[in-house]
Amino acid sequence: MEILDPEHLSVTKSLQKKLHRINKEIEEINSMELSQEEREKIMERLLQASIRTSLGIEGIITSSRQTKEVLDYFSLEGNIKEEMGAQEIVNLQRANNFITTRESVNSSFTPDFLRNVHQIVTDGDLKAKPGSLRAKSVTFGGRFSPPDSIFIPELIETIHQYFEATTLKDPIMLSTWLHHQLVKVHPFEDGNGRTARVIKDWVLHKNKLLPGSGSKLDRLGYYAALEKADFGEYEDLITHEASIQQESIDVANQTIKSLRNQKNRRRFVISRFKKRSFQNKEERYEIWKTNMNQFAAAFEEEANNFTYESEGSLKVSFKKHEIISFQKWLDIQEDGSSRESSFFNLWFSINNETFFRTEVYFARHFDRKEIKNIVSEYKENSNFINDSVSLYFGGWDIPEPVDYPAKGYSLTRGELEFQLPISDKRISVREFIVGENHNYCLRYTTEWIKEKLLSKGIAFNEDSQFEQWLAESCTNEDVASEYISDMFQYKGRV
Repeated sequence: MEILDPEHLSVTKSLQKKLHRINKEIEEINSMELSQEEREKIMERLLQASIRTSLGIEGIITSSRQTKEVLDYFSLEGNIKEEMGAQEIVNLQRANNFITTRESVNSSFTPDFLRNVHQIVTDGDLKAKPGSLRAKSVTFGGRFSPPDSIFIPELIETIHQYFEATTLKDPIMLSTWLHHQLVKVHPFEDGNGRTARVIKDWVLHKNKLLPGSGSKLDRLGYYAALEKADFGEYEDLITHEASIQQESIDVANQTIKSLRNQKNRRRFVISRFKKRSFQNKEERYEIWKTNMNQFAAAFEEEANNFTYESEGSLKVSFKKHEIISFQKWLDIQEDGSSRESSFFNLWFSINNETFFRTEVYFARHFDRKEIKNIVSEYKENSNFINDSVSLYFGGWDIPEPVDYPAKGYSLTRGELEFQLPISDKRISVREFIVGENHNYCLRYTTEWIKEKLLSKGIAFNEDSQFEQWLAESCTNEDVASEYISDMFQYKGRV
């Protein structure tokens, strides 16, 4: 088997124009003054999509939710969930972290670098023999078979020399060439495709391009393009990779636009709050109402997505009521609660059997002096939020009847626990407040919250671990996703 010199790669004029346009769009993104939040969000979305697609090509199907949850769990707990695809997901994240380090970006493609990437990608897979070159021959069903194992060290060295000497300027063409050569040589017993795709992303990182998201899985098209490349026809494979890069650019631009729109809306609302100093209660109510309706919309969207992605096996039914009037809002501020203050309901079902109903209702927030572990933002804004009309999360198991205490009863200090009749304390989210500069969430102190508090240097008192206030991770979407996922995991025992 011979290694194709990348200098011999050629593409049609139309593809050349496409590659040129893509590189220009990348230059425009790189020239933007992106915030750290924007950069991290772009990479987070691209990485999740890339992992799902890379595993999907090899027949390991993971949903966007599963991928995110595994990555979040790993980052918080430092260990790996025992579920299908979890090890592979974490391994690919670790590999991505490795190739994006300054040392890796500045390094060259060498046999040692290749083995290091493979070791990370296949960690825990004894069959793959992580970091060890293939010691036996393999055969495929197609027209091409990988070389005998005795030739692999020499072939890898040849790829290294070609990569070092090439004058090929286009990073998409170069990354495609390297990716294909590794797949063709098949240097390892298992994990070759995943390793080659990580190496491809490494070349893109080196040249300040985006990792390939490839959220639209075209497994057959990908394999067909690889087979053509085996015989020197690279047009389809380069076109495939160019399309993936274009998709990554679109994701990046959409992310930037979305985050900046969010910031603009936030700044607008905050400026209005500060300008009037909340002297105009009608205006304050209208802003509050808008934010609460957005919060309910996030729950409705998450409920629909959950039901859709599970093909109806896990169903979340959502019903929203008309939001309370201005007068009732004032009454709740004064009295603590009011009759008929329900905002929306959620019904949770598994295989068409409903196991829990959530009632989300309006009541006044009370500052509970016994809570010692609260973040500084809460303390600084306590005067604002103490008379806030907040949302409380209650509910009951189905079909057992429960005397629901929130209906028509006044909230008083010391009685709050009885206003939250969700028995399972692993369901952390219990109250939501629209703040001046942040949203605030009351969460029971589950282990991940404890870990987050400790990481921020907040003293943790075991005697007061009943509840915590967290301002971060309290966007509408975060709260909706966390609450619904927890409900299925802990109440539904999924």
